[in-house]
Amino acid sequence: MKIANMFQVALMVFDAEELAPLTERELPKEVLNMPTLKLESQPSNGAIPMTVQQYFAIPRNSRVNFEGLKNTLPLDPKDGENSKVALGNLVTSQETMTAIFPTKSQFLELFPDIPGLRYTSHVRNINTTGFPDAGIDQEGLYSIMISSRTGNYTTDKPITQICHLVSVEHLETTKLNLDKSKPDWGNERIALISLFSWTYTALPPNPINFVDSVTKIVAEQQTLKPKQKTLNDLKTQAEAAGGTTAGGLLALHNRLSAGYTLARWRCETGEETVAFSRGPLVPQKPPPLSKDWATSSNTSKEYQILDKKTGIMDLSYSSAWQLGKVLAISE
Repeated sequence: MKIANMFQVALMVFDAEELAPLTERELPKEVLNMPTLKLESQPSNGAIPMTVQQYFAIPRNSRVNFEGLKNTLPLDPKDGENSKVALGNLVTSQETMTAIFPTKSQFLELFPDIPGLRYTSHVRNINTTGFPDAGIDQEGLYSIMISSRTGNYTTDKPITQICHLVSVEHLETTKLNLDKSKPDWGNERIALISLFSWTYTALPPNPINFVDSVTKIVAEQQTLKPKQKTLNDLKTQAEAAGGTTAGGLLALHNRLSAGYTLARWRCETGEETVAFSRGPLVPQKPPPLSKDWATSSNTSKEYQILDKKTGIMDLSYSSAWQLGKVLAISE
């Protein structure tokens, strides 16, 4: 098994507020002129899409310094010529990429020791012969990345965290090339190359777990009907109303207590009204059927029951007939 170094990338975790939203005052005009940047609808992960050529149009003190330190020449002139050719091809490239824009002070805070990042990532070249789903390749590359910056773990509520796999190539010369002459240089933004990103939700130190959820459900369990407070309030209104209104409200209370719900219903004449409906699981034994109950029906209308006290139709058995019909013809 061969292990290769992946020192030129680093995994960083950000709060959403650290990367977005970007304002017009924080960005160089070269970035603001990019057609892919729309300040009113920025990506939620803070990664701005652009081409490599557009990235190199950003001033050197606001992006990664691929050109190296000023007044620094390579020891071998041939290496210098090769580097110039490669850099020239890179500057005019139309390949797409994404960049994030942390502040310059945050950039220095994120990368205090860039050589030390070699211990946070590596890749293993493994012989995958006999592995499931290995494909046609006999060798596979498997990488492990460890972030040197954790997300927020002291929050008292769930919070979104953004992970970016950042290229750290040339960041040492970038740190030395920052223009610190301005008083507020630390609040300016710098464009770092994001190779990949994803988001996750950081939970509080003691999040709700399955045991607590089930315990709470058992403690507050009730039968399949509205909350008892709602039923009590309805009964109180019925007692205070008196007369025929009291009878209707009390009948409605009894229906809801028996597990019925009110559903929208369009009757045969086209009017839209309400109807009672319930499922097979109810909190009490349903009343017995009448002696003249139809043993068969072609339209399910025979199974509609009018509640004379409330004037509302009960569609429970009619809906069951319709469901049976659908199941029968779907076989």
